[in-house]
Amino acid sequence: MNFGLVTLVASSVFALLALFVLCLLPYRRGLEATSTDSVWMDWRHVLCNRSFLLFALGMGGGWLVLANQIYVGLPLEIQRLTGGNLGVTAMFTLSCLLVITTQTRVTAAARARWSGPRAIVIGLSLMTVSFLPLMVGGALLP
Repeated sequence: MNFGLVTLVASSVFALLALFVLCLLPYRRGLEATSTDSVWMDWRHVLCNRSFLLFALGMGGGWLVLANQIYVGLPLEIQRLTGGNLGVTAMFTLSCLLVITTQTRVTAAARARWSGPRAIVIGLSLMTVSFLPLMVGGALLP
């Protein structure tokens, strides 16, 4: 397989999607700066906002680690167990289908039941727990 060609095609698809989204966004001028605070004061506000820092830690650290497991660790484990790429293809296909068919419904259900922070904690916890069978199975299977 020519990975250069695959990379070119994939990056072209993302570039076209970016242009498509750019065309759909409404035109808006930048807001005039009305604050007299310095950049250092702005950073102080950010660093003193405990809720934001917890959110950034959870999403930047926790979600990133979990997402990398989906895109790197899980395919490697599937290849190890099956000896081929068909299982990896099936996993990514199923993942895409689930996102397309359920993401808005799951988001609406979470919004109706929980606050934003609680939904994030529950979502990250579910993602974490979902890897436990793989961890145990990976240790037990040759």
